[in-house]
Amino acid sequence: MEKSFLILILLISSLFSGCEAVEEFINMKALKIESYSPSSLRILPDALSSVKITFSENMNRSRTEDSFSLEKESSPVNGKFRWEGSTLFFIPFSGFLKNSNYIAEISTGAEDIYGNSLLEKFAFSFSTAEESEIPFLVSSEPMDGELIQDPLQIITVTYSEALSQDTVFAAFSIFPAIKGHLSLDNGDRSIIFTPLENFTEGSDYNVSLSEDLSDISGNRTGSKTDIYFKIAEEEIASLIWLGNTEGTEYENTENVFLNEAVEKDVKIRMVYDKEVSCKIKNSLLRITPEAECTIDWNTVSEEAVITFENNLDYNEVYEITADDKIYRLLINGAGSKPPELIKIVFCNDSSAPVFEELSLNRGICFETSENAFFDFYFILAEGASVFSSEIFSCISFKTLNSDLSVKPLRVLNPQTGIPAPSPPPEEYEYVFRIECSVTEGTQVSPFRIEINSEFSDSFSNRLEEEEIVQVTAL
Repeated sequence: MEKSFLILILLISSLFSGCEAVEEFINMKALKIESYSPSSLRILPDALSSVKITFSENMNRSRTEDSFSLEKESSPVNGKFRWEGSTLFFIPFSGFLKNSNYIAEISTGAEDIYGNSLLEKFAFSFSTAEESEIPFLVSSEPMDGELIQDPLQIITVTYSEALSQDTVFAAFSIFPAIKGHLSLDNGDRSIIFTPLENFTEGSDYNVSLSEDLSDISGNRTGSKTDIYFKIAEEEIASLIWLGNTEGTEYENTENVFLNEAVEKDVKIRMVYDKEVSCKIKNSLLRITPEAECTIDWNTVSEEAVITFENNLDYNEVYEITADDKIYRLLINGAGSKPPELIKIVFCNDSSAPVFEELSLNRGICFETSENAFFDFYFILAEGASVFSSEIFSCISFKTLNSDLSVKPLRVLNPQTGIPAPSPPPEEYEYVFRIECSVTEGTQVSPFRIEINSEFSDSFSNRLEEEEIVQVTAL
């Protein structure tokens, strides 16, 4: 029986202990100071009877009183405490003395009734010194009459002593009006205006502070302060050179109508006489017809290279407008010329060569042979050649309605082969030979050679359009 009673007592004790823990857990939150007074830096002693601090929760009064201190000129001040709910009052035994400086502090030992402490100590100061000096202007940035280069210039006006915040907001104005943020800094001695939009280039502005501007003791300046400044107009960088990255300068339309012999993969270099601002960069360049490109600036933003995403079109005139100058570039450089088919010559048997040029619907006698070939005459870009490995993917031989068969075997350079091309190629012509095997047909039918527009030279110049040569196979 005694054992059961003991267990019951322990259970009841545990139950009550658990409820208390639950309540403390529910009320576990940061303790804050909601308000305090005196909240002004300077106050007359006749208007002050106590130091007052209001907490966000009901407090453990003994712990909170132990954490409180008030010092006058670094010496402790003795007094008594009074509470109203969560508000602590401290009343000095000797009252507040004139011309004295006080510091009140609450340490992190202050706790609410749930055991929550202040996260950091809280302190504030105030003075009962009488002060009658009139605040005066010490400095301003910009200075009166100054020419300003920065369109987002922060305005700072500094006075001889701390200012009353309420009078600052009422006394400050700027004309023409501009959006901005007004604040105090430097112990409330400096008025800071931070613009939230650019000042207008070339415009005059006036910062005005009325005679009602006061210090924290209520002493008015008694006179209006005006600060005038002007926003400079941006110095525009001038384009002094435009050409390709190889060093060839292009002339604008004042001097020449067209700049010719420009290559399709040209990179344009621009040089300015000074740093180009971000504002100018965004509206710097216009290219017609439109061509996607990137512009890379050097570290000081005085030079840029324009790189086009794709090759420019051959024989097209591109107009580049930069710095109000117009440059017309004709894309017809010697290295950009597209391959141009001149003629195709057929030989049925290299051992007994008879050369026949293919032309539309001309009758050609195809006889069975393992030694037939076609010579293709092209005009290519200067210095270009044709890759033999790519030729078969671009050239096809087609027979229609017949059992004629023409099968390509290999590609040769005919200048080293036998027989030599006939007619001999001109100096500007490029010839390659495709050897074939031929099985003659039994019917008259069309025979066609097709060269698709993917055909390109070693400079990646492509045919401007597909080439088709058709003859009649006899």
